[in-house]
Amino acid sequence: MKTIQFVLVVATAAVVSVGTVRWMEPATKVAAQSSLPGLFHFLPPCRVVDTRDAEGPLGGPEMEAGETRTFQITQSACAATAATNNQAYALNITVVPDGPLGFLTVWNATAGWPKPNVSTLNAWEGQVVANGAIVPAGDNGAINVYVTNRTHVIIDISGYFTSY
Repeated sequence: MKTIQFVLVVATAAVVSVGTVRWMEPATKVAAQSSLPGLFHFLPPCRVVDTRDAEGPLGGPEMEAGETRTFQITQSACAATAATNNQAYALNITVVPDGPLGFLTVWNATAGWPKPNVSTLNAWEGQVVANGAIVPAGDNGAINVYVTNRTHVIIDISGYFTSY
């Protein structure tokens, strides 16, 4: 078994979690560890949001310039197994902009929590860009996404952190 100590710090400089990540090889043994609290829980990479899809809570339409949209991550079929006490998600966020996109910001969807003054990714040239991010879970496990310009947003999940 391998062990790594970690302190997870988000863009708002708040500590989300302090603890130990443990994993076992081969990967089939990871599933046996997934019910332990305070650990990173691996998920097979899975698409949770795609605004190119039909309209819906985790789909379209394309996001408009200056729009903030809330996505309930645990509503996704592939993230439905995620615990209800999630502290953060391991996400891969991709933009497919219509033209230049200043930036995209992702943060926890907690009532009264302001949009941070940081970007999760930038696509100044209007190209397809992806970036990994650890995003704190907000109310009922939701996250907020803000875009400066019109773009499609794709979010894949590869795991989540739970509280102790």
